Amino acid sequence: MISVLNESEKIVSVIQPAKSDPRVTEVIVVDDGSIDGSPELAASAGATVITSTMLGKGVSMEEGVSAAKNEFLLYLDGDLQGLCPDLVERMIAPLLNNEADFVKAKFSRRAGRVTALTALPLIRTYFPELAHFEQPLSGIMAARRSLLEKLHFENDYGVDVGLLIEAAEQKARLAEVDIGNLEHDSHPLEVLGEMATQVARTILDKAGRWGRLRSSFIREVQEAERYRKALLPAAFSRIPKAERLALFDMDGVLLDGRFIVSLADRTNKRAELRSLAKIS
Repeated sequence: MISVLNESEKIVSVIQPAKSDPRVTEVIVVDDGSIDGSPELAASAGATVITSTMLGKGVSMEEGVSAAKNEFLLYLDGDLQGLCPDLVERMIAPLLNNEADFVKAKFSRRAGRVTALTALPLIRTYFPELAHFEQPLSGIMAARRSLLEKLHFENDYGVDVGLLIEAAEQKARLAEVDIGNLEHDSHPLEVLGEMATQVARTILDKAGRWGRLRSSFIREVQEAERYRKALLPAAFSRIPKAERLALFDMDGVLLDGRFIVSLADRTNKRAELRSLAKIS
C-alpha cells in the first residue's frame, strides 16, 4: 500500500521491491491528486491505482485498507529511497509468525528532527510504555487489516504515531523491525514546524483521551524514569568505557559475607573472579 502525491521520480523504485516478493499478491497505490504522472507510472509498474476521495495522507491510507483484499497489509511511503531487497520479508515476518499484530519500521537516516525534538519527548512523557520505539513517525508499517479497521486515521502528519498509540490501546501486539539505512526527502523548516505541530496535537489528543494529561500522571512517569536511571545498568551506560575498574570491597557493611563474591554471583562472573583472585 503506497500513498502518493507527485512522486514520479521515485514511485516505480518503491513499487518494484514489493512486486518482486512472491508473497505480495497486490500493490495498491492511492493517489492524492498528483499532476506529475505518478498514477500512470504506478499503473505501468503493475500497481492497482485508486484516487483518494479527499486530500490527506490519512484518508488515502484508510481508503487503501478498504480496497485491499488481504489480511496482512504493508504501508510504504512514495518518496522512499534505498529500500533493502528483503524489506517485505523483514516487515511481515512478525505477522506471519504470529508474533505481532502491528509492526513499525526503524531505520538510520540523516534527518528526523521532528521525531527527536517532538515525538519522542512527548511519548516518553505521556506514553512511556511506547518509549522503546525509535521511529514512531515511520510511515513504513505492517498490520493486520482486522486491526486497522478498528483504528482512527488522522488526516495529517500525526497519522502514523496516532495509529501506533491506538494499536496499543487495542491491546495489539506491537513490534519494531530494523530495515537498515533509508532516506526520505528532506523538508524546509516551515514544513517541519507544521509537521511538529500536527504530531504534537495528535499525541496530546490521545493522551487526553487516555486521561494522561493529569499532573499526577506526569509526576508518576518522572519518578519511574528517575528510578530507572538509578539502576546499575543505566548508571553504567552513562560512564565512559574504561579498560580497568576499581572495586571497593565492603565486606560486612552492605551484606553478610564478601561483597565481591556476591557481586560476581549476581552478574554470573564467578569464574572470571576466580581467575583474578583467590576465591573459592
